[in-house]
Amino acid sequence: MATSHALRSQELVASLCRAKLKPEEEVVNKGVELFECVGSRCGVLLVGDAGSGKTSTTGVLAGAMDVLSTSKNKSNANFRRVKTVFVNPKALSIEKLFGAFDAVEKAWCDGIATRLLKECVKHAREHVGDFAWLVFDGQLDISWAEQLHGLLDGASTLTLTKSEFVRTHERVRILFELCRSYNSLMERAYLLHWVGLETAQSECRKAWKPCCVGL
Repeated sequence: MATSHALRSQELVASLCRAKLKPEEEVVNKGVELFECVGSRCGVLLVGDAGSGKTSTTGVLAGAMDVLSTSKNKSNANFRRVKTVFVNPKALSIEKLFGAFDAVEKAWCDGIATRLLKECVKHAREHVGDFAWLVFDGQLDISWAEQLHGLLDGASTLTLTKSEFVRTHERVRILFELCRSYNSLMERAYLLHWVGLETAQSECRKAWKPCCVGL
């Protein structure tokens, strides 16, 4: 394990074991990398094949941070509880995802991603110190991916219409679980690569090892 991250590595190992996953050093190191990314930047691209462990790493890290949010670690601002919400952008139209003007009600109607972003901002404001992660789990559509640029740059704002926008919070993070990266997002977010699907599945088969239980 990386000695410079001894405490974090121990908690990541414990979190992996609670999830019945084998605490391989490579997996722990990837969790540490993700921890460093979410601690310093709003956006992170998690790029790898389906089944390579992106979602598992996100959940394991969130679990470890919850454990580290105890009183003995309150001096470290990055050791805080995490609220994580997921949305599958490929399953929704742009109107269902971000929102649209309702001609009948003559008012703006938020989409699912917009509502979830507002929930994350509200959580971060009401639970001082906590993080909130909005995870886009699935490929983005290049036709509307540019709409997310404002969230990741200095404006920290999702612009919906001329009069509708959502300003994010300093402890809200936007994660993208992708099979391929986007150049426009790479300029505004950290990029983490996961191993290929074949290697990941091999590690998953090894993960069913009872020695972790009870640690």
